[in-house]
Amino acid sequence: MLFATKTWTKETIRNEAEKIIRSIMKSYEKEEIGDDTEAFFEQLDSLRIIELVVLTEKKFRIQFSQEQLESLSGQNMEAFISAIESSLL
Repeated sequence: MLFATKTWTKETIRNEAEKIIRSIMKSYEKEEIGDDTEAFFEQLDSLRIIELVVLTEKKFRIQFSQEQLESLSGQNMEAFISAIESSLL
């Protein structure tokens, strides 16, 4: 196949999403959010949302809908993974 598309499982989505989040977390003070991906979602601000969206859309080759973007603040890891999954369909 010339243009094979990658099949994403929930586990691979989670692993890649965690890598993205950890890369964003590295650019901030470690003490500020620690190493917990759930804490990352608790402290999301507009700059982190932009970083998260850009890196995620690039990695998964997706585009979040306006509704998904508006609901990113206040989400948790499971909701974020669900948003990625629904965008992959």
